[in-house]
Amino acid sequence: MQCTEEHYQALTPVAGWTYNYRMFPFQRFPLSWAEENNVEFVAMLPHTRVKFSDGSECEMREDNCDISKIVDELENTKEQVHVEYLMAFNEPY
Repeated sequence: MQCTEEHYQALTPVAGWTYNYRMFPFQRFPLSWAEENNVEFVAMLPHTRVKFSDGSECEMREDNCDISKIVDELENTKEQVHVEYLMAFNEPY
């Protein structure tokens, strides 16, 4: 089941932020709802494999991640939606 605008509207009075285990919103992410309701998108690095919006990825444990590419991805996300924080590793590995 995919969430619709109707599902998100029920959260409007209580939601202050949302995330999706990525540094960028998915295309189906309700950007208009988040922007209209001042809901922050929290970008996330959920594990050592970093996925980018262009489909590429890198692995931090293999030391092949270019920090400038991660920063560029985050800056691009900030141009699309309100972002103040970066969440990382909320699960033990």
